[in-house]
Amino acid sequence: MIKGIGPANVGRPASEAMRVAGEAKAVDRANPARTADSAAAAPSLQVKQMVADGPPVAADRVAALRAAIAGGSYRIDADAIADRMVENDFPEGGR
Repeated sequence: MIKGIGPANVGRPASEAMRVAGEAKAVDRANPARTADSAAAAPSLQVKQMVADGPPVAADRVAALRAAIAGGSYRIDADAIADRMVENDFPEGGR
């Protein structure tokens, strides 16, 4: 896992968003004077929509990468990948 990204964190953002949405509902139930269209409910609806939409995907970039892989022209630069991994984990110059 690198900086919280990897198998241990799969699904975490969605579950965290749902937890926050659930807390907002609990607050609304605790205070019946609030309505569903109150200012407090708006972030909850935004979180639910973000979870439903899923992560942003650049479809054109994905298509270009798939075409390069299928055509055999996609090359992996292991040194560049390793350098970026080290840079992400040790931004102060961990070498």
